[in-house]
Amino acid sequence: MHKKKFLLALAAAMAAAALSGVSFGQAAAGPFTQRQLEAGRQAYGDDCAQCHNPDLSGSNDAPQLAGDAFMGAWKSRTTQALYNKISKTMPAGAPGSLDETTYTSIEAFILRAMAPHRVRALSRRRPRSASAPSPMARRRRASA
Repeated sequence: MHKKKFLLALAAAMAAAALSGVSFGQAAAGPFTQRQLEAGRQAYGDDCAQCHNPDLSGSNDAPQLAGDAFMGAWKSRTTQALYNKISKTMPAGAPGSLDETTYTSIEAFILRAMAPHRVRALSRRRPRSASAPSPMARRRRASA
């Protein structure tokens, strides 16, 4: 239960930070590593680029995975929702066929396209202390 709450809080905080006008250089460190980005770039090239294009621009029935259209479609959703969408529906013709690490790496690659200044581990297993305020709560207090 704590894992799920953490993931939802993390996803909401990351999405809010990514979709706000705040520079990631001003935000707390997060959410993925260089190794995840490299693995995600490779996995995206192997499993996603044929439909979504190497530059994430999308084509035909494959939506754009970066830029204004993507941000508009995902601005009110969490990174957990993005992970769920990717892991349950992709790759086309073989949904759910990749392992969790690969889906997480692909998600890191996509998130990097949205927010290139944030680099730290994206993890679905690391709980945040219940007593610590969420990054979103800290931002709200700072802007109030």
